[in-house]
Amino acid sequence: MDTQEKEDALNKYDRRETFWTEQSLQQLGYSLNFFLTIGIAFLGYLITIRNDYPKFKFIWGGSVEWRLLFYYLILIIVFASVIVGTISILIRLYDLRITRHITSARKKTAKIYSEYLPEGYVDLSNESFFKTVFRKIHFIHFTTQKLYIDVSVEFERLRKQAKVLGNSTWKTHYWQIGLFLFAIIMFGISIL
Repeated sequence: MDTQEKEDALNKYDRRETFWTEQSLQQLGYSLNFFLTIGIAFLGYLITIRNDYPKFKFIWGGSVEWRLLFYYLILIIVFASVIVGTISILIRLYDLRITRHITSARKKTAKIYSEYLPEGYVDLSNESFFKTVFRKIHFIHFTTQKLYIDVSVEFERLRKQAKVLGNSTWKTHYWQIGLFLFAIIMFGISIL
């Protein structure tokens, strides 16, 4: 394979990677919104059928009204699914904001310093979700006095935040779907 063929192949692969990355992000957004919407709709439905269940009475040592217990469990699980879905959307927005800044920083660094910022593997061994989320975002502010090495260090910190948030978006979305499906199964069992 000569140099031109290799360059053409790499360009073709870059375009494919860009296309499929966009598709993946769009589908994640659709999925998040879909499950959040049907979760809220199902929650609304559960609230409207509350009168079909017996009144809540607490009797110490009395019998358990299983239908009512299942109803409240399902209500709590669907509510948890909606909360987790909302958190997932907020994490994704936070991640997209940082990712947009990362792209802008790459461009500015190339213009100002004629250097490229790193693109490889991001080590997340000392990072956690809570440590990342509750850490202030330190966006890179370019000044004439700032050295490339300082920009590079700040850039790596942002990349770690974006990676942790991206991973967390997927994890919370899996929880959102899992909780919702569990609630649907429990609801199906409860009406049998």
